[in-house]
Amino acid sequence: MRSQDTVPQRVGIAAVLQVSEILMDRRGKTMSERMDLVYTIQGEPVVRCFLAPTTEGFLFGLSHPRVGDIHLTAFFKDGKIRTHIKDSARNPAYVHDRTFTPDILGRRIEGRMRRFMKPYHPNMVAWIMRPALKRRLIAALDFPTQNGAISIPLEVVRGYVLVNLRNKRRWRRVRIRDLLEMPDELAVRIEGGRLYIVRPFDDRNMFKFTEGQAQALNRLLLDYLGFGEYGNYVSAKLAEAPRSVPPPARHEG
Repeated sequence: MRSQDTVPQRVGIAAVLQVSEILMDRRGKTMSERMDLVYTIQGEPVVRCFLAPTTEGFLFGLSHPRVGDIHLTAFFKDGKIRTHIKDSARNPAYVHDRTFTPDILGRRIEGRMRRFMKPYHPNMVAWIMRPALKRRLIAALDFPTQNGAISIPLEVVRGYVLVNLRNKRRWRRVRIRDLLEMPDELAVRIEGGRLYIVRPFDDRNMFKFTEGQAQALNRLLLDYLGFGEYGNYVSAKLAEAPRSVPPPARHEG
């Protein structure tokens, strides 16, 4: 291995989670009940949101006094995926609607994934986390539930894993093809001073992502489901809304 390929690199925890969702077939698992999420910084809540199942899709919204009741709905019906944003304070309430067939999104994702598929030599190697490091990461991502909501520290999801392949106590070298027998493992390689996350597709080809490519693929999916438009609409609403919300009027009886 060249010296430039042993220089420690950093990979964002969010990117690891995104690639894991994309490659490990964890998307699309049935959500059985509403989830309330609270994102925190140094223990203080900064963003509250919820994600709830519907009969044909899901409902997502922020809980913020300056936003009001604005939610995103996505559902599958009559062979099409439909998304809309509803702002109960407006008339008409629906401010965004989109309808598309799954094959449109599928072709976009397939095109990206095809570019990420690369051949590999039978003896090509990559590195995986040692069990102790993996347990530490899993423990950090085991978010607690407080007052009925999952508390997610932004310091964690915006954090990173230091990839120092010289540290044999944290990283183990494996042949990429051996990962076919390790269904829950992602591996990393550093080539030309650049870090890649890899996962074999079969005994000849592998998926090979940079962190930026993983994030771009995840954004593509979220944008199709309406999260991009939702974020833009809520941001504009926050910019227009007053900084403080007056308390409700009190009427003496």
